[in-house]
Amino acid sequence: AELLLVSDSMSQILLKSPVWKMPLWLDRGTSEVSLNEHKFQVFLDVCHFLPSELTVRTVDNLLEVMGQHPQKADRHGFISREFTRTYILPLDVDPLLVRATLSHDGILSIVAPRTGKEVKARSLPAVREEVPEIAGLQGM
Repeated sequence: AELLLVSDSMSQILLKSPVWKMPLWLDRGTSEVSLNEHKFQVFLDVCHFLPSELTVRTVDNLLEVMGQHPQKADRHGFISREFTRTYILPLDVDPLLVRATLSHDGILSIVAPRTGKEVKARSLPAVREEVPEIAGLQGM
């Protein structure tokens, strides 16, 4: 790590720069996954979306969260947003038991119980197929 020395006049410019405000911007839209022996849980900040603009679905062992809203006016002009976030469900989570709730402050909470049952593995033998005989070529 290097130490960067900045003069007082330069620090005033940097502090007014939008770059220094980025952590506040990056704080929105974050995702956190929690996994313990009893449940799989996701918290996702979707405060810029209405419930009708969100879709949560499972496809096999994948959990997909999508959000999209049309262009809206904000204090800086106009903005439209769209995202898709995909999570892999643990093998002991039944996709049919996944539930989603949206808090008053825009945090989407997705929860699914874990069964605790490990997926059984099995070995399959590789069986060699015989070369098929082509009719009419047998006596040549």
